[in-house]
Amino acid sequence: MLKKPITINIPVELQDRLFYKENQTTIHHKGIFEPPYFKEELLFYQGLDHVDYWNDFHQVLPQLTAEWDKIDSALTELFASRHPNSQFRMVDGIALFFMFLFWSNEEPVHLQGWMEKTKHYAVKPVNLEERLQFILARPFSYPAFRQLSALMLEQQKRIAVKRTKEKHLLNNKKP
Repeated sequence: MLKKPITINIPVELQDRLFYKENQTTIHHKGIFEPPYFKEELLFYQGLDHVDYWNDFHQVLPQLTAEWDKIDSALTELFASRHPNSQFRMVDGIALFFMFLFWSNEEPVHLQGWMEKTKHYAVKPVNLEERLQFILARPFSYPAFRQLSALMLEQQKRIAVKRTKEKHLLNNKKP
């Protein structure tokens, strides 16, 4: 828990108007899902005390999955009722997908140049670049939500495959 709120500049690696409208943000408390987005990366890129969720992804995976289930359910209802608040939850969902994507590949979120950065990731959905570009081009649309849901499901499956392979390798190394 932070002792007092800190205001920091948005580092180049995280500059994206979808997530940050200003060049600075204030972190009032630590926590994965409360704004501002990518708190630990904000601290990491500034050289401040942070939690490396990307180095211990499997520990936080259940929380991320539970949060996605909440966002997915909320967005389904919001889009069904054509509620304008769907845009806020879409930003939450897109941010969460970036966390899933980067952290499952053991790296902090890096929004600037994400396409190049993720090009050689082992754990990623098929045609990630095109599909995520589609979402980012129309982030508040229903088709973007459907694509985000599909990407999230596929990423979760790829993470499960990776975990299974890791367990298999560990079991084969035991005498």
